[in-house]
Amino acid sequence: MTPSAASEVHSVATRDSVRPSRRPAGSFSLDRGEVSGAFGDLGTSLPLILALVTINKMDAASIFIVFGVLHILTGVFYRLPLAIQPLKAVAVLAIATRAPPEVIAAAGLLLGLIFLVLGLSGLVDRIAKLVPVGAIRGVQLGVASLLIVFIFQQGTWNPADLLVFVLCLAALAGLWSSKILPPGIPLLVVGVAWAVSTGVGLPGGWQGPSFPGFTIPRMGDFLVAVPYVIPQVPLSLANVVLATSLLTRDLFGPERAVSPRRIAETYGVMNLIAPLVGGVPACHGSGGLAGHYRFGARTGTAPIIIGTMFVISGFALGSNSTAIIALFPRPVLAAMLVGTAVELARHSRPLLRRRRDALAAGGVALAAVIHPFGFLFGLIGASLALRVPEARLPAWLSKPVTDWGVAEERAPDRGTRGQRP
Repeated sequence: MTPSAASEVHSVATRDSVRPSRRPAGSFSLDRGEVSGAFGDLGTSLPLILALVTINKMDAASIFIVFGVLHILTGVFYRLPLAIQPLKAVAVLAIATRAPPEVIAAAGLLLGLIFLVLGLSGLVDRIAKLVPVGAIRGVQLGVASLLIVFIFQQGTWNPADLLVFVLCLAALAGLWSSKILPPGIPLLVVGVAWAVSTGVGLPGGWQGPSFPGFTIPRMGDFLVAVPYVIPQVPLSLANVVLATSLLTRDLFGPERAVSPRRIAETYGVMNLIAPLVGGVPACHGSGGLAGHYRFGARTGTAPIIIGTMFVISGFALGSNSTAIIALFPRPVLAAMLVGTAVELARHSRPLLRRRRDALAAGGVALAAVIHPFGFLFGLIGASLALRVPEARLPAWLSKPVTDWGVAEERAPDRGTRGQRP
């Protein structure tokens, strides 16, 4: 992404009610917004962790402890509410094929090496300059769409689940712009109340603290892991490196934005270490950042809070750690996913003012939903399409999106920027 394009991203996003934080760079804050925002990304992470433990027989204590440590280190290092999420393509394929922990670890190590090289060599910055902003906005739309699809792939829902889901959505909508009570807090209260009312409880028989174990893959595991790595590379490049970097600029301004190169480097480092000690391969997903931000997080305190809870759960509950997942019922997690998807999608709107940009972004999003390699195909196609000179395009493609009858939203001046929504 060129400097001029980056400047346009921030100026347009800021004008359209994307409110970068004015807290000093590197600051920490402990308030109800940080506490609420700490839980904003549980909707995608917890179901995948539960499946990896129950289906792939990964060690629960190791996953929880390492996952928590990665959150804490991310909060301390970036001092922003960057998320830690399981690598979705690797996790989904591993769950579908019942891959053993050694193969999952091998996939994480390979991806760590790939992205560390991309970051240290500067290749990722060159790639970022080649990808138009409209294509990256399409990735954000694609991730938002996948989150909604993910909700409806979680089995059948009974009437009670649907009722709780609707109530949570109502609470989310009613508190969307609240500066007093961030929506994550009432959702957590609803979740715990639901768990208690349905008889969900923590297992007994505590056998003392647990510690992470080592997972050492063999050479054959690396060969088996290659098919898990191939679809993850374009997904991570688009959603983790490019889209997350752009979103940090949207949310916190250019002075606190994180470069694609820095994200690629930390992605690589943590995946060269975490899988060896039983952790799940992980990344900084843009959807996770949107979730933390939507529910009130503005600093690195939020990932430190949720990371500490994961670490304590892993040490204290050991192999029974997954039981704590039951404290966050599916309807509540689904409502949190909806909030994350809306927050992510609304940041893809500001630059999609021309028909060409909107169609290119929509194409990337559609490709991401219908094909495992959709992010790769969509990015390539959109990048090529958006580089065609406007003089060679039909006139209707250069017209504003508003000509289709879509009203262009303009947020009123809200005074001081950076306040909690």
